[in-house]
Amino acid sequence: MFSEAESNAAFEVALDKMQGMISEALKMEDLDPRLRKLGVALAIELSSAMGAHGRSAILIPLMVLSIAAEVRDATNKTDFLRPINW
Repeated sequence: MFSEAESNAAFEVALDKMQGMISEALKMEDLDPRLRKLGVALAIELSSAMGAHGRSAILIPLMVLSIAAEVRDATNKTDFLRPINW
């Protein structure tokens, strides 16, 4: 089990990575095939952070929660991720 400070720091690191991915995605065209791969990488980063640190963190950045909501809304049963609307 991680300490609260370790988990809070891990969320900050994950947020930095996810914001980098979002910045990269915003530079791409809407139909760019790399967007799907980037969306999957974003979902994996989010899932890893939440799974490892979600229970022990006392501070989860609001942007992480916003990303979680976007990934949830973009996920459906027939297609893993539709383009995320940032």
